[in-house]
Amino acid sequence: MNPFLPLFIPVFILFFVETSSKISKEMGNLYNQIGDLENKLYSATFLEENLSAEESFNRALKNIETGDLKVAISNLTYTIAIKSNHSEAFYNRGLAYHSLGDFEQAIENYSRAIEINPNDADAYNNRGVANHDLQHYDLAIDDHTKAIELVPELAEAFYNRAGVYEKLAYNDLALDDYSRAIEIDPEFTDAIYKKVQIYINIGDLKKAKAEADKSAKLGDNRALEFFNNNISSGDN
Repeated sequence: MNPFLPLFIPVFILFFVETSSKISKEMGNLYNQIGDLENKLYSATFLEENLSAEESFNRALKNIETGDLKVAISNLTYTIAIKSNHSEAFYNRGLAYHSLGDFEQAIENYSRAIEINPNDADAYNNRGVANHDLQHYDLAIDDHTKAIELVPELAEAFYNRAGVYEKLAYNDLALDDYSRAIEIDPEFTDAIYKKVQIYINIGDLKKAKAEADKSAKLGDNRALEFFNNNISSGDN
């Protein structure tokens, strides 16, 4: 738009007023959610800075990296106010809420990201984790399964679904998913560690020791230490 053409000035003004109103409403919702005076004042500067959606989004990513999660939420809320179909902004705002322990807000934002981009396997996977945190186990399994359908090589989705199965004492299913995660990522020692725990719990010490040794060869001794600390010398 050429700002020097008088004909377009009224249109620009109307657009600015409408957008400003929308941003103010979004920020008002954010204030109610966070209730933090410092962040309210920080958010109030957005209109003065006149940031673009991508500028505020990139700023939010840096905030997340440095652990400034509430400020990240402010930046992402501003991004969404300008660009309501910004799926990555919803996804990352979900991550921020998730890290703050607000699992319901995390699920709401992951869900919005999925509505905009139904092929976002990471959003499904992380929503599954949040559902697990809220003990919505069936929903968690559904989310992880959908993530796997979208990206069959997503090791983290198998790992997280295994965690739900383990919580429900479906040990065979959990072991299958942990094994699948390791097939995809042979150095996934967290999954190996979880297999050692299950094998010990069900009394299969031979398999537990084999998995623990495998992890140790990869440079991670946690599983072997767990094995040694949780069985007697006579059991080995």
